Amino acid sequence: MLWHWRQMQGEDLQDVQALANDLHPDLPERESVLREKYQLSPACCFVLISGETIQGYAFVHPWRVLTIPALDDFLHQLPAEPDCLYLHDIALIEQMRGQGALRALFDLILGFAFQSDLRCLALTSVHGSEAIWAHYGFVRQDNPTLSTALASYGPSACYMMRALPSADATRQNR
Repeated sequence: MLWHWRQMQGEDLQDVQALANDLHPDLPERESVLREKYQLSPACCFVLISGETIQGYAFVHPWRVLTIPALDDFLHQLPAEPDCLYLHDIALIEQMRGQGALRALFDLILGFAFQSDLRCLALTSVHGSEAIWAHYGFVRQDNPTLSTALASYGPSACYMMRALPSADATRQNR
């Protein structure tokens, strides 16, 4: 394998910011906002490395179902009782797509969710990526209470969730 995911480090944030600006120019987030997400949940923020270059990144954190963090705004703190793992921003350069990198990242995210006893994954799909996330078991949630929060993510944005089995059920099915 010519690439691998590793946990993000503080010194990666400048390169991640540059990549985010290139990949999502219409959905900008300040470096200070991304730094806060990393600092609040460093165990589930990752970078995709190919050679010695960051080719993708993931900001993931514990959160609450049916709530969407505002784009380019601080979280301030994670919820005391999270009930989902929120995939805030996952991005890969085009050349890394279709090589299994998203599947490998998804396995890392699932591992963290099970370890943290979180029974749900949630995300806001943007740029027509709904079909990609549906492939990973996410289902669109059409809930009118989310419309204001979704608006800042663009016209194609939709909120999606994937329920996960409990750790006990997973062990029993092996």
